[in-house]
Parts: sequence; structure tokens; C-alpha cells
Amino acid sequence: MQLQDRDGGGVKDPGTLYSNFSKFALIQMATNEKDKILKAVDDAYIKNKDRLIKFFSDIGFDKSESANLTNAMKNAVYFLETHEYDRHDIEISLRNEIKEQLASRKKEIASLMDGKEILKDIVPMMDWDALLKLKIKSIDNHEFNKSRAGKNKSLQMALEPLFWRLARLQIGQSRQVNIVFDLFVEFDFDDYARDDYHTADQLLGKKEKKERIRKQFQQPAMKSRQKYATLFGWSD
Repeated sequence: MQLQDRDGGGVKDPGTLYSNFSKFALIQMATNEKDKILKAVDDAYIKNKDRLIKFFSDIGFDKSESANLTNAMKNAVYFLETHEYDRHDIEISLRNEIKEQLASRKKEIASLMDGKEILKDIVPMMDWDALLKLKIKSIDNHEFNKSRAGKNKSLQMALEPLFWRLARLQIGQSRQVNIVFDLFVEFDFDDYARDDYHTADQLLGKKEKKERIRKQFQQPAMKSRQKYATLFGWSD
């Protein structure tokens, strides 16, 4: 799957980045596991597409905006419907499969470095040394090689396109958090629809849950967006 140009030029649409990454990652998994997860993700989106469009329309977005925001939820809605214990198991399974593929890919690239003189003879205008080193660096910096597994890590990545598109619509960060909070309540996700309650050391109400969204989901999404903005030259 190729990234689509945002305006017909060379600037990439941020809303497609996670989708492309996840499809690329999953397609490298064992066929049975890959097909099972891809089907579950697609089925969840198809089942909830109209529900998502209505959700965004009801909070003030027009028809086109609601459709675009719904499309940004293509991978996330599956995790919203999956229990936290199952999400953790899925996360571990995904990480193990993808990290094995990344390690194998790194070995393949390292072997190419040993034969880069042949590559230079074939395509002399290409800086193969720099290119292969960049490929290895990108593998070393892969999200699954730099972070630990957690029940919400895949959801965090899947929600990035939603935050990016809200930002492009000039939606402020406080309202972004409020929208995602309402979305979590809509899907009865974890404890977000639950009334205020006490843990051993704190009260968990709307304020605390929204702060959790800001730290666990919004901040990483904005940090990731800035990284891609620098890479692709996004202006907004």
C-alpha cells in the first residue's frame, strides 16, 4: 500500500501513516494470525462506521469532516471493543511477530552491506552506504524496538490519525481530549463510562480520566505528528 499525496504533490497525508504501518506490519506475520487480526480490525470498522459518523456529526462536525474522522478510526475501533486483558495478549503477540521480522530484515540489510561494492557497480549514482545505514537505523528506532508492551500501546498508535486530523481541523487540544473522552464513553471503553470512584490512593473522575487521555494518547500523537511534520514538511 502506497502513501497517498495529501494535495497531489509531495506532501504525505498524515492520516494514512498508521494505516500503512499497521497493514505492512501485520502482513509480515504468520498467515493465520495476520488474517485473523486483519479481519477482526476490518469487521469492527465496518460494523461501527455509521455509528462513528453519527457520533462526529452529533458533536458538530459536517458530513465531510465526520467521514474523514471516521476513516481515521479505521484501526482504532477494534481496540475500543476489545477487553483490556485481550488487548494485552494481542499486543504481546503482535510485538513478538513484528520484532522477529525486524530482526530478520536487519540481518538481510547487514548482509547487503558486505556486498555494497557490487550494488555500487550496478547503480553507481546511489549512495548505498548511507542508504543501508539509514535502513538499519530505522529498524533500530522502530516503535516496537524502543518501547515496552502495554495494553493500550496499539490503541495509542491507532488513535494517532484521529488526533492528527483533529489538529488539521484547528481543534484545540482541550477539545481533542474531550472528544476522545466522549468517544471512549460511547464505546464503554475500560472505566471511562463509569461513575467517579476511589482507588486506594486517589479519586478517578472525569478530570483524572481526561488527564490520562492527554498523557497516554494525545501527547504521544502530537509528538509523533511533529516528527512526521519535520520529515515530510507539513505546514499545519
